[in-house]
Order: sequence, then structure tokens, then C-alpha cells
Amino acid sequence: MFQRIGERGGRAVATAAVAGVLALALAGCEGADAPKGADKPGAGALPSPSTSSAPPVMPSLIGRTSADAEALVKPLAAGAVEARSAYGDVALAADHAQWTVCFQTPAAASPLPPGTAVEISLTAPGTPCPERAGAALRPATTPSPTPARTPGTVKTRGGGGG
Repeated sequence: MFQRIGERGGRAVATAAVAGVLALALAGCEGADAPKGADKPGAGALPSPSTSSAPPVMPSLIGRTSADAEALVKPLAAGAVEARSAYGDVALAADHAQWTVCFQTPAAASPLPPGTAVEISLTAPGTPCPERAGAALRPATTPSPTPARTPGTVKTRGGGGG
């Protein structure tokens, strides 16, 4: 089935075969970079990444400082970043740059259309995050109820006489 080619002629045939394959490959690649129909006017124009219509995605801010969170979000949302205390009974300090983000709205990985308001709930450094936003850090204590006295019961001291 296979024909053995002599050593001298084999090199020449092999070289010719490689050259033929390359010529075919190059001919098949002509215009390969252009999309089909790119020779038509206005065809083949691909959108550039900067003109994408998809909004950016909200990053995860949880665990970051307020300053880091705001620096990440402002270029993406071009809207306001509203900070508040994560605890309902703790006021947000005027300088809260080092406070930690516990909650965020919108959630991480959500689309972030331009102008979206971003809300972050913060705790002071060293303060753990609550289970839910607005919880009390120092719950109000209620005094324990005083035992009711039952009418007709008198406490007496033992005394004796006899």
C-alpha cells in the first residue's frame, strides 16, 4: 500500500509536501481575521469593550473599611455612597473612614447602573457586626419583676412565749 521513497528523493518530496500544506493553510487563512460578511459596508464592526451596554457589577464591600468601600464604588456607580451605623443604638461618627462594612445594598455581584445609590452599614473598629442591620448593640435592660404579694399572707418572726 505504501510506497517507500528513496532517501535522496524523499527529502525533496517531503519539502514539497510541507510547502504545499503551508500554501493551502495560508490560502485558507486569507481574511480569517475578518468576520463573515465583513466585506459589506458597515459589516464586521465589533463593539469595543468600553462601549458595552452592560452595567458594572457591585463588588463585595463586606469586611472592608468605609474609605476602601467608597473608593471602590464611587467610580462604578457615580452615585452617592450613604453610610450609616449597623447598630440602631450607635451613632455614626463624623470620621468613619476606618469603620468596617457589615452590610451593603445592592448586594455583591448585582448590576450597578450609573447613578445607583449605594448604602453601607458600618461598625466602629473592634466592634463585631450585628446579625441584622439596625439591631441594638446594648439592648435595653428591663428590671426583673418584683414578686407579687399574696393578700392574707403575713410573714412573721418566730417568737416565743410561753
